[in-house]
Amino acid sequence: VTTAVSTNVLDFTIPPSAAEFTVEALNEGLDKVVEFLQYVASNVLMVNVYPYYDYAADPANIRLDFAQFTANEAVIVDDTLNYTNLFDATLDAFFWALERANGSDVRLAVAETGWPTAGNGNVTTTALASTYNNNLVKHVVNYNGTPKKPGQGGLDAFIFSLFDENTDPDMGRRNFGIFNSNLEPAYPLFSANGNKHF
Repeated sequence: VTTAVSTNVLDFTIPPSAAEFTVEALNEGLDKVVEFLQYVASNVLMVNVYPYYDYAADPANIRLDFAQFTANEAVIVDDTLNYTNLFDATLDAFFWALERANGSDVRLAVAETGWPTAGNGNVTTTALASTYNNNLVKHVVNYNGTPKKPGQGGLDAFIFSLFDENTDPDMGRRNFGIFNSNLEPAYPLFSANGNKHF
């Protein structure tokens, strides 16, 4: 049994060690979810992690290479923890928040992540979507934990979405598909010309 939450349930995500769950989220039942997951064998909280939304909202302060797994050096230094990508920084923000909510044994899985190919000018291109999702696959396949929780066994992560959703009333969610609505690949990912892990 699990549920999925977005980063909207977090306060103070940068640096990750300052993160905690919002009072509203805890009061609306997240505290009970964490308590339940802390004491069951299938103790996984599903989280939606979208570096795209963070970058699109604040491109002046969030580096594109940090959002796309392409930074070659630490972009955030949080005491002794160094972050080269926003994806891991977000996961660690959840880990810190879970600890503060007495859920230090709760594990994470990524229910949704992705990057759109269109819909928001030059921050939503096929090239950016391809870079993000191909680097995401490499990162998850080679997952060695996060700076806060290194050496963790593996990570389940699900790309949103399989197909473009050209009837979704939310225009901002229509172009996340790794396949277009005509069933053609939007860019190479799970092919000989795309990610070499498949």
